[in-house]
Amino acid sequence: LDERSPAQINRSVRDLRTLGAAYIARHEYWSEHLPPGEIRKKMVHDSYIPAMQFFDDLNAEFIPAMERGDYEAAERVAYESLKGHFQQHRDVIDDIVVLAAEQNRINEETAKQKETDLYLGMVVITIILLAILVCIGFIILHLLRPIRQTTTMIQEMSRGNIRRRLHFTRSDEIGQMADSMD
Repeated sequence: LDERSPAQINRSVRDLRTLGAAYIARHEYWSEHLPPGEIRKKMVHDSYIPAMQFFDDLNAEFIPAMERGDYEAAERVAYESLKGHFQQHRDVIDDIVVLAAEQNRINEETAKQKETDLYLGMVVITIILLAILVCIGFIILHLLRPIRQTTTMIQEMSRGNIRRRLHFTRSDEIGQMADSMD
């Protein structure tokens, strides 16, 4: 509104038209990519209507008034029309910001809960694996010690030493083999 240089007005008009095209491109993007819900409704529909009214009045009345040097008409359009459309659009955007902040808070809580669940799951799996390894180690030791002792006795017997006894009290195959050797 304060500009009087035709060259600067032309640059500003180009900038305004670029911003309008950018807004329409982003609107198309959000129309295609936002999931259903209140944010989509406000972003794609509720904010779009006053924005398009703003750009319609801008292109049909404000810019032509500025280009022809009718600054009073441009000021009237700016304050009676553009400002209202902009404020309506801005109010919807402010609502969207509140909704998006709430949605982000919910998403962060959900992500934090999933992270905690994943961490606990990994801890439980690690504990289970350690318990399995301990059990396997116990089983191996439980089997290997008597087999080692039996092997030592067989080696002693092969050298002629038959005084050695195993004295196992097991009832499994290792115990039966030890009893036979004893």
